[in-house]
Amino acid sequence: MRVLFLHGFLGSKEDWDEVIAHLPMECLAIDFEDILECQNCHLVGYSMGGRIALQMKAKYPMRFGKVIALSAHPGLATEDQKIKRWAVDLEWIELLKALSLEEFLKRWYAQPLFATLDTSKIMQRRLKLDKNDLIATLEKYSLSKQNFAVPHDTTFVCGSKDLKYVELYRKLLQNYQTIEGCGHALHLENPNLCAEVIRHFL
Repeated sequence: MRVLFLHGFLGSKEDWDEVIAHLPMECLAIDFEDILECQNCHLVGYSMGGRIALQMKAKYPMRFGKVIALSAHPGLATEDQKIKRWAVDLEWIELLKALSLEEFLKRWYAQPLFATLDTSKIMQRRLKLDKNDLIATLEKYSLSKQNFAVPHDTTFVCGSKDLKYVELYRKLLQNYQTIEGCGHALHLENPNLCAEVIRHFL
């Protein structure tokens, strides 16, 4: 069974190149809109891509195999949580509309989640993105629209320096793994270790 990789918000298929280079199995990195055409595959997703993987596995359990969710939120349980999250995402949407893409990227990656990420390696890819596409993606895949889901055969992984997600997983999940020395974007920060975790689980 091949492995399907889903990037996060602001990401691209190329974000997985170094991870895939360390894996012996058949791998394919795709954009979100192509996932419905896929089946009979394991899913690996980062952040928003991980959340999409969780939802697809929950909705079509026979179509997909195992799920590895990297730095991905398992979903919100209450309407109050969803309302608060939509307010946050709406602020980002308004910034996307108001700012240049370069300025928006600076603000996005200034978040504490990305303190350990060297953005110099990915910024040129990010500057090629289309703002309208990003707005549509954030509206469609906002965490505020995601119900809590931990499908069978799923493992969650976060970086040991990503204290927000370490605490989140500790509260919400029975089983999860951490990758030492990494922050939120663990597949970009240490693709080799990330590949080892994927290979071991699959």
